This record gives sequence, structure tokens and C-alpha cells, in this order.
Amino acid sequence: MCGLPVELRLAGSGNNATSGRVEVRYKGVWGTICDDNFGEEEGAVVCRMLGFGDGVRAVVHSEAAFGAGRGPIWVQNVACSGSERSLEQCRAPAWQPTYQCKHLEDVGVECVPYRPQATVPIIDDGLVKSEYRHHRKLVSNLTKNNNNTTFINRLHPIASPISGVRRDVQVQCGQSLVEETPAVPVARIAGGLQSRPGAHPWAASIRLQGTAKSFHWCGAVLLSEFHVLTVAHCMEDYPKDVYRVRVGDWDMQVVDVEEQDYRVEAVHFHDEYNVGLYLNNDIAVVRIVAVEDPATSRLRGIRFGERVVPACLPPMNAVYGDHLNCTVAGWGSTGITKPGYTRYLQVRKEAVSTQSFLLYVVH
Repeated sequence: MCGLPVELRLAGSGNNATSGRVEVRYKGVWGTICDDNFGEEEGAVVCRMLGFGDGVRAVVHSEAAFGAGRGPIWVQNVACSGSERSLEQCRAPAWQPTYQCKHLEDVGVECVPYRPQATVPIIDDGLVKSEYRHHRKLVSNLTKNNNNTTFINRLHPIASPISGVRRDVQVQCGQSLVEETPAVPVARIAGGLQSRPGAHPWAASIRLQGTAKSFHWCGAVLLSEFHVLTVAHCMEDYPKDVYRVRVGDWDMQVVDVEEQDYRVEAVHFHDEYNVGLYLNNDIAVVRIVAVEDPATSRLRGIRFGERVVPACLPPMNAVYGDHLNCTVAGWGSTGITKPGYTRYLQVRKEAVSTQSFLLYVVH
């Protein structure tokens, strides 16, 4: 048993084919790897051991992103050049159970094929040609004919992060192409779970641009190729040039598979925001700045894909009641006693209570 070669597999809450917790079988016993100093070079070796060729990019997620494993933590501080065929060929301390790391530090990896960015056609209708003075007019246009899929129910060519093959996929608002299998309880959303990458593709982040990078400020919901919905009070404190909109994010500390950042062109506050009750009608629609597509030289907005899909806006006559479920997803804090933001997207589903909904949500 001691002479067996090191075997490797992906496990946990990833899809376990291209993403998951890195587990190694050493001396016949399955264990994990500590995330200390584990980067893209080490991730590239993991992907190679899994049978992927050189045409993949390794996205490394630390802090037990795909759940904490069991058994020995076989090695920490692995140092690879990226060209090795096995982790055994990399520089590292002796392979033996380490007690300096905990399973909450188990490293995870995604093996993502390199591919050209897919071109998403511009939605050439009133939605993206016109500016709207306030939220109500935008909602009216997006929900015309009481059909909550009118503006996005069409084919868009996207490339699969699994196969890298460009193909036509029915990207429809409100329908995730990744099944949700939350596994890790988290504290920021009370009773919530850590979400699976891509399971909530309409989740967006309003960010503040710093000197070298941007920082999460507030949550948002992707509505269209050019618009996200957020709370109005998050858009009051800084000039619009400071804000950024990010979609396709899951792990705040690495560049995820379909992650995209955009500048803000305009912010449309509700006409009666903060009128009457404090923070009444606390809602705003943010329009992003269009960018030039290098493949077509045309202006475009957000690229839709398997991990970037808009939510559906309800029709104007929608009825809210106990028959509905509410999904809360985000990176935010739950209160003053627990400030700051979490690294991974979290989610909780809750049945809607008509009385509490009308009391706490409508205003």
C-alpha cells in the first residue's frame, strides 16, 4: 500500500468532474491538501493529474470552498512550477498528516477550458435604445404584455465552461443552468448555506473602485444586458464614477469563470424614494456603460452565459402570497454585530408570509 502512486479526485459540493475539493490518496488513504500558498501553478498540476490537457485554466478556491473534507491533511505549502505531471514532483515538506492546517482550509480547484469570449448579440429594442427617467417606466417596458420573459427569452450563443464548445443555449430569465446543491452552513445569512458556483446567476455586486481593486458594497440583481436592480441608499454616497457593477462572481477573492466588471452610466432612483417613511421605496435601477466588442466592433453590454443569467421581473398585476418562495442570496453582513462581507455567495430560501411581506417589504 505504501508504494502506491498518489491518486487524485475532486469531491464536495462542486460537480466533481471539473470542480471540487482536492482529495489525494496517499499510502492507500484518502485525505486533503491545505490551501497554504496553493496557487494557479499547483492548480494546473491538479488539472493535469485529472486528465485535462494544457488548454485549461485552474481557478483555485481556498477556505474549504467546496466543503470541509475528512481524513488526514496530507501536505501543505506545496510549491510547483506548473509543468509537473504530479503533485509528488513539486517541492513540499514531507507528505505526512499536518496538524497546522484544519479541514476548513481544504483547497478546491476548478479546471476551466481556455476559450475565446462568446459574442452575445445586442438586444436591439426599446430596452437598450432608450433612457428611462425612473424605475416604473423601466419595469413597464421589461414586463410588457404581462410576460416576464419577453425581453430575454431568445437564443444566445455562449461557450460552456465545461466543454468550451460554442453552442446555442436557451438563456431564459429566472432559470439557472446550474443546479443548486448548497452544502456548507454560513453565518452571514441566518440559516443560510454556501451556494454552488453559478446556481444564482442573476446575483450581482455593486462595488466601490479603489486604487488597485474594487470592493463589494451592496448586492444587486441582474435584469438585462444593461441594467441591474439595487437598493437606492447604496447609490447615494459616492459619484457614479466610483461605482462598479460585477456579475458572474461567486468567490470574491479570485476571478471566476464568467466574472465581468462594468462602469456605471446612470442611476435611476424611484420617484418617491425616501418620501414619507424612512427609506421608503428604497430601490434604484443602474445602467452600465456599454463596451466595444473586439470581435464585432459593436457596443455591447453584459455577456450572458451558464453563470450569468438575468432574473425575471414580475408582471404589473403580480399577486404576492403564501404560494411563493423568496430566495435571498448575497455576500453581505447580517447586522452591526457582524460587520464585513463573506467570501463566497450564500443563499437561503424562505416561504413568503403575506402579512410580513406587506409589512416589511412593500415600503
